[in-house]
Amino acid sequence: MSYVIVNFIWDLIIKGISLCFQDISWMSEILMVISGLVLLGLMIPLLALNVRRLRDTGMKNGLNYTLNTIGFISPMFLIIGMIYQIVLLVLLCMPTGKFQKE
Repeated sequence: MSYVIVNFIWDLIIKGISLCFQDISWMSEILMVISGLVLLGLMIPLLALNVRRLRDTGMKNGLNYTLNTIGFISPMFLIIGMIYQIVLLVLLCMPTGKFQKE
C-alpha cells in the first residue's frame, strides 16, 4: 500500500514541476533521471516482498527468481508485462504452502 501512495505522490510532484517548467528543456531530462531513480528505489523493496510471498506459497527458488527477472524486463514489452502482472497477481494470492509437497 505504501508503494502505491509514494508512487502516486511522486507522480503528482512530477506533473506539478513539469507544468511550472514547460519552457526549460533540460529540466525535463533531469526529472526523467530522478523519476527513474525513484522508481528503481521503489521497485527493490517490492521485489523483496514478491520473493518473500512466493517463497511462502512454497514456490521453488528458480521459478521465483525467473518470475521476478521477467518483472524487471516486462515494462519494455506491453503484452508480456500485462500477462506477467496477471500471472503474478494470481500467484501472490495463492494460500501459504500451496506448492509445498506433503
